[in-house]
Amino acid sequence: MEQATTSKVVSVTRESNGVALIHLNRPPANSYDRGLIDDLNAAVDEIRFDESIGAAVLMGQRGHPRRDVTVMYATWTLATLAIAGYGIATAAWQLMLACLVAVYTAVLWSRDGRLPVFEVGTLLVAATFVYSAVPLLGFIAMGHQWAPWVDNRLLAYPFDAYEIALFGWRDALYLGTFIGVYLLVRRSVSARSAPLEPVPAPLIAAIVIVVAVLYAYKIAIMVGYGIDFGTPYSSTAELVARVAQMPLVLLQITVIVLAAFLVVKEALLLVMIRKWRSLKWRFILVAVLIVEVIAVAVRMGGRAEAVLLLLAFAALYDRFVRPVRLKWITIGGVLLIAGFLIQGHLRGLFTLRELTISNALTTSNEFQSLFTTSYDLYQRKHLGVLGPVPWQIYASDFYLLVPQQLLPFAKIDPAEWYLDVLGIRA
Repeated sequence: MEQATTSKVVSVTRESNGVALIHLNRPPANSYDRGLIDDLNAAVDEIRFDESIGAAVLMGQRGHPRRDVTVMYATWTLATLAIAGYGIATAAWQLMLACLVAVYTAVLWSRDGRLPVFEVGTLLVAATFVYSAVPLLGFIAMGHQWAPWVDNRLLAYPFDAYEIALFGWRDALYLGTFIGVYLLVRRSVSARSAPLEPVPAPLIAAIVIVVAVLYAYKIAIMVGYGIDFGTPYSSTAELVARVAQMPLVLLQITVIVLAAFLVVKEALLLVMIRKWRSLKWRFILVAVLIVEVIAVAVRMGGRAEAVLLLLAFAALYDRFVRPVRLKWITIGGVLLIAGFLIQGHLRGLFTLRELTISNALTTSNEFQSLFTTSYDLYQRKHLGVLGPVPWQIYASDFYLLVPQQLLPFAKIDPAEWYLDVLGIRA
């Protein structure tokens, strides 16, 4: 190979097979200006009349600005969403929540060169945004008055748009504080894709044994106490009454077993996702997820476990198979929230004919129930009817997982304490 340099910006190399390579040496974009064009013309003239050259190839130097292009597209996308949000939003707190999510996404996207989808911070940001925006958007859809199918606890108070908006600002303050600290602490550390390594046979056997033990325990509780934890919400009162008859130790073990079910199912997802190269295991994995979704739709009970399994599948696919594209993330997120709201709408004894976007947002659901609990406590405290709050409520995050038998003080679960406040605890 013979090389003849025309300039620092443009150079020519002659291959032994009669091919000349013209190199543009201005990375990363090899941008044009008058000087580059003059040098390029000189290079072309250099080989133009060389009879030993049969062909010429123009090449740019490597160094394509991937991250810069990614940031550029990310900025365009976020700017478009911001303009759309400005047109859709009806309150300042909505814009604040949307802007905080956009800032979080843009900063991490710029740092990592990829969407920060499946990580702890993103899941918390998304959960905070959804649990804040959905109920408050539902209240806006009500037209400044409580809808008849709203959570019954709200009907005890007048509709006050100002106080409801204050909750939106509190959510924005919480989200902004978390995002600021998270971006400061996280820096540029992120999880990357991992190879699909085979799962050891002993690990699979251990998971199968644990599944068998958990199901055996669940069947024993069903036979001994007549408790089916897959009971629909319409039979919750009966379920609570039967659970109250269980000994404390047995109840504690049962709670741990129920929590372990989700962990074991996620472990099975991990085993199946690592066998993704096998078409058979792909069908099995998809079938398992479909069965979980259908079971939730049929029994009209809790949806949390099915939603968490779907999120776990998406996270495992992104890590072990291939990164999930923004298009599919958006479509999946919209379908997940829509299905969540529709199932809650039907669970509330509505029919498909009564299903509208307004009804789906305003019908009592998990998002609205969580808001209602905080709003009810706020109103009770404001009216002076809440009474003293035990100190254990404020410290519950630190001791809640410790068994009552090991604590030197009374263990108070915030959920059970709130049922006492309502006067409906079994």
